[in-house]
Amino acid sequence: MPHGTAAQIIFVCTRGDDRDGIFPIGLIQSANQLSASKRGILLTELSGEALAQASLVVLHLHWDFNYIFFAELVRFIKACAPRSRTLIGGYIATVHPERLLRAHPGVDYVLTRDYEQPFVKLVEAVLAERTAKWIRENVPNVYSRAGAPRQPYRVTASELSTLDSHTIDWFSALEQYLKFQNSLNLLVRQ
Repeated sequence: MPHGTAAQIIFVCTRGDDRDGIFPIGLIQSANQLSASKRGILLTELSGEALAQASLVVLHLHWDFNYIFFAELVRFIKACAPRSRTLIGGYIATVHPERLLRAHPGVDYVLTRDYEQPFVKLVEAVLAERTAKWIRENVPNVYSRAGAPRQPYRVTASELSTLDSHTIDWFSALEQYLKFQNSLNLLVRQ
């Protein structure tokens, strides 16, 4: 997706800057299952314009240093895109889903544990404007203000073997970074 193009789903790499290619592979695999328009952006690229048309903004909380600026980030997202929904996933989210919802009014959903299938179901539900109660009843591993999920989900090895973890054309900054890293590796080997 070209830079500046509106996307329904925005993935924000909360890790840091453009020299940092750390992004959860499971999130790439999950994103590649979506038919909705999507765009991955680095925190340094985040703008009101990028968020303007988003139905869902996805953040990952895998590391505790991401949490230092998390409240400010969520407030910024809601100020720029008040009608969008905000989804948090990752290790910290898995350990503290209810605490995140209590402490951050701008967080709509917290996706815990395995998310390959629940993520796709949640995106479809958000785009269809399903209620939080419907999501609680029908989408595994997702916490919201409607409560804890009714059903658990664990990914299987056969599911993982079918997922695409290589296509990142929807995340141009990460794609550029990886190409740069590959070129450096070639130079070092010569």
